[in-house]
Amino acid sequence: MKLFRGFLIVVLGIAALSLIACQSIPNTEQTECEPVKSPFPTPGGEADAFQFNPNIDIGRVCSFRGQVSMGEIYQHPITEELVFCLVPYTSWHENDGWEIVITDTLENPCSDSFVPLVTPPFHGMNAIDIAGWHFRNEGNTAKNDGSVNAPQKEREFNFVFNQEDYEAISNAYNSSCWPPSAECAPGDPDLSQIPRSRGVVTITNLTLGNLIPNEKAWIEAMEFEVKIYLPVE
Repeated sequence: MKLFRGFLIVVLGIAALSLIACQSIPNTEQTECEPVKSPFPTPGGEADAFQFNPNIDIGRVCSFRGQVSMGEIYQHPITEELVFCLVPYTSWHENDGWEIVITDTLENPCSDSFVPLVTPPFHGMNAIDIAGWHFRNEGNTAKNDGSVNAPQKEREFNFVFNQEDYEAISNAYNSSCWPPSAECAPGDPDLSQIPRSRGVVTITNLTLGNLIPNEKAWIEAMEFEVKIYLPVE
């Protein structure tokens, strides 16, 4: 009986720790917004077709700092309608990194993202996914020396401003009309005109784990800075 009780206590303890790890972490960092002119090229033309540069009149940038540990969800309200999130991401190991998310609510948590279909490339590796092995060489014996083709500590991403617009883009993507192309019928709405902007995550400190040769590293903790470019209020 004592052995059973001991086993039960251990199981409940592990379950409690797992629950804590999956919960959103409290955010105590303040957001600072200041006027700014757009640092991005004017959208339009063939050069922009792949980059999807912001097509709004950028008038301010909102900045904040944060930190997150393995398995945690990070949430930070930017405005009343926009929330920045880092959601645990699994590539080689469970919760070995995070996905960058912009959404409109602190609930769900952060399950609806307004980012992926407006942040190229639309196939393969993307800057919105942050994984530990991105920062190691091919053999996982030292820092990335270029042998692993992956985004590094600065991650740019695009986003739209609401669920309705993102769903319109998603429907077009499912019908092979996104990204916009000549194959789409002339009557299709010009979804490239849906308002979109850009954010930048800069990783300032990184603690990696599983640094075993020929395996894949994961991220144990990360500190970062975020800039979100918004229209004039």
